[in-house]
Amino acid sequence: MKSNGRLISFESHIVDDVVKKAGGKYTASQVRDVFRSSVSYINNLCLYSENTEVSIPYIGKMVCNMVEMKNRHHNLTRLKNKIGCIADFQDKELFVLGIKIDDIYDYVKRNNVKNGNMLIKYNKSSIFKSRKGYTFKEIQSIQDQEFNF
Repeated sequence: MKSNGRLISFESHIVDDVVKKAGGKYTASQVRDVFRSSVSYINNLCLYSENTEVSIPYIGKMVCNMVEMKNRHHNLTRLKNKIGCIADFQDKELFVLGIKIDDIYDYVKRNNVKNGNMLIKYNKSSIFKSRKGYTFKEIQSIQDQEFNF
């Protein structure tokens, strides 16, 4: 796969590139719909299936995070106990989270998993540290200036 060295970081860049490569055969709205449905499908695989990792060809992997899953499991359990029932999709998510958390604990016990592994990393503190005091809008502005978008 040939690369022109350009970094793509925004949905609009991906959509524009695909529309150009297709020679106008598809509209930007059609490409955006397909792109968003792909991202939604990947998210749903992580939320509602027993997968802890989803491989995306030519892009990388999306890894579930145990800390985030434990927080979500706690919140759903608390909601279920407080109200008495939750929606079907939330019940499915709660069931799957229990399985995935147990699987990850077993995996961590069997293997030497380092603290920086995305599977068990505490993301919130890492995101805060990596931003170095900038807001996300400021980071986007810096990115735009840096890459001449």
